[in-house]
Amino acid sequence: MANFFVFKTGIHLLAFAFLLLLPVSFVQAQNNWELKKDENGIKVYTKDIPGSDFKEIKTTTSFNATLSSLVALLTDISSHKKWIYRCKESKLIRKVSNSELYYYMETMVPWPASNRDGVLRFKFTQDSTTKVVTVSSVNVPDIMPELSGVVRVPKFRASWTFTPKSDGKVEAEYQLNVDPGGSVPAWIINMFAVEGPYESLTNMKKILAENKYESAKFDFIKN
Repeated sequence: MANFFVFKTGIHLLAFAFLLLLPVSFVQAQNNWELKKDENGIKVYTKDIPGSDFKEIKTTTSFNATLSSLVALLTDISSHKKWIYRCKESKLIRKVSNSELYYYMETMVPWPASNRDGVLRFKFTQDSTTKVVTVSSVNVPDIMPELSGVVRVPKFRASWTFTPKSDGKVEAEYQLNVDPGGSVPAWIINMFAVEGPYESLTNMKKILAENKYESAKFDFIKN
């Protein structure tokens, strides 16, 4: 009887341990990023998305900038054409508050495909203890009528994480999950999965080096 109890208890413990391991394995699978480019302090990763033909993108780098200057660059919507890869047009639609706004953006896509556009919502938050700034960007496709000759992006979800460091720099991570819609083959879109983020971050560094946003201040951001 005692041996049976020990055996039964052992089986239960093994089953419990197995259940504990399942989430870990799942998380590891979800974080299976593949480094595609590592140049000039910018790393670009991609990974497959279950049920999608399009890859998710992650980039990491560091900026010689303040948190406020980074937020100022992102909220300067009209400047997006200067640094975002293949951005043809970007304009403010509605400002809800200093930390939340809606904007329109059109992206140029190589011929013979049509350009893509979307209405996106920017929302900025900062952790009061760590000072880490998080920026979420999601599409709200129905807020503005679709335009002729341009395909409205059905799915767009992106996020920035800005972490201030003791040496005065800011570590940045950007993640993007997008379905461009229409009939563009996934392999064409995935070709730009590395080039686009790399070029955009390179341009960001150049603009920030001009110190245009150096004196920017926001009531919801502490540097």
